[in-house]
Amino acid sequence: MAAVTTLSIIAAIGSAVVILSGQQNAQPNGHGCMEIDVADEVSHPFYDRDYFARYFGELNYTVGIFGKHLNGGNPSFLPEGVDEMLINGGGSFLNPEFVVSTRNSLPPRSVTFDNCTATTGFPCYSTSIIGNASLAWIERHIAANNNMDNNAKPFFALISLKAPHIEDGPDFPKAIPAPWYENATVLESIAPRTPNYNCSVEDHHWLAQSQHPVTAKEAEEADKLYVSRVKSLMSVDDMVQDLVQVLEDQALLSNTYIIFTSDNGYKLGQFRMFGKAAAYEDDIRIPMMIRGPGIQSNVSSTLMGTHVDLIPTLLGMAGQSQIPATMDGRNLANCLIGEEDTHCEFSDSSVLVEYLSLGENMVRYNHTFDVYNHSFNALRFRQSHANESSVPDHWFYSFDSSGPNVMRDMKYVEYRNSQIDRNAMHSPLEIEVFDLERDPYEMSNLRDVIHPYLLGLLQEKLQRLLRCQGESCRQEHNSGVDEG
Repeated sequence: MAAVTTLSIIAAIGSAVVILSGQQNAQPNGHGCMEIDVADEVSHPFYDRDYFARYFGELNYTVGIFGKHLNGGNPSFLPEGVDEMLINGGGSFLNPEFVVSTRNSLPPRSVTFDNCTATTGFPCYSTSIIGNASLAWIERHIAANNNMDNNAKPFFALISLKAPHIEDGPDFPKAIPAPWYENATVLESIAPRTPNYNCSVEDHHWLAQSQHPVTAKEAEEADKLYVSRVKSLMSVDDMVQDLVQVLEDQALLSNTYIIFTSDNGYKLGQFRMFGKAAAYEDDIRIPMMIRGPGIQSNVSSTLMGTHVDLIPTLLGMAGQSQIPATMDGRNLANCLIGEEDTHCEFSDSSVLVEYLSLGENMVRYNHTFDVYNHSFNALRFRQSHANESSVPDHWFYSFDSSGPNVMRDMKYVEYRNSQIDRNAMHSPLEIEVFDLERDPYEMSNLRDVIHPYLLGLLQEKLQRLLRCQGESCRQEHNSGVDEG
């Protein structure tokens, strides 16, 4: 039977566009995937030019997409390369509505799943609907392949879940767990109290500086939010377990890649803020787990990558040698498959993190978490300093009583007002620099103590990443700051 590849991704909000296109967000030359609003049109560039599925179709894959797709502009048609879909913009946890379609048999139509109570005693739950639909599609595909002899096709399943998002609303909104997990026991009932929790900072972006202390009521509600998110993920655990069981029952588990990841982190009081709109590690770091042929088990990797690398890497795993010209990401398959590659792990690398503000005075849990001049472009990078005995002077800094210290694992952030400088044509309004090796919780902004020459290099590197396309982006991602 042909090799089978399954991809399981939890993806949402702006990063979904990055995942589905392999492009960075906003670029002044109009190439970026967020430079034009996605519309429900077959001829729209996102679907006609940039959408990932056609490339798997060209590799003879059957493609299914299930669950949350985009916040807006979702297709009322099957995009090129997609064979089956059940999608929405996130929708409701309970009795959700989806657009469903199967190529050559079921034209697109809207379906509301609200008929579960009679048979289960509970409302229909989003994660269960998505999980059941995707697993049924996989089983149908496997059964069809078993009847095709030498013409069997591999498959690609994109499974995107609403959990653990909150069900938006006033005051203190929460995630909604499956009704059968509503009273489940959660061993950790208090949100993580990291060193930067409820922390006052005087040298960060003004929005972080201006936060009032987290009150007892806000902390209590944030703990409830944390518990609700954990409970909502119990259904995700069930779905993953069922997926693995189906593949194991069909003797396909050892021949399948499964990737599990998310779209963003989340603050629950870190720097006295709540949500996911900041440049700090609590917001931008995400889990990613992968299993499959050639992947070492029980190994943690320090490889640095972003959502823009996912589809190019999966195409590489599926056998495509060239990254599509429209994509900015890297194929990291060779770094993940086989023996641990220390070059991939520790070589100089740089990634771009982007955020365009949701609007002015956005409030969550009584704290403003976003304003227009909180839009940022960030450079996350590692510099290996191959010759440690002769590190250039500009990489050293001293802070308080520490030093001289050498920068190796860093973040550089520029803040702008997206209403007037979306394309980063002018000097930033504010800058943050963090040494993540010595300061993983980002308590000290090193903006005023690093070497001016290094600050200039960081600014130039970020500008190159913002304006690159395709191969030039990959060259920037695979190099540090001194090169260029």
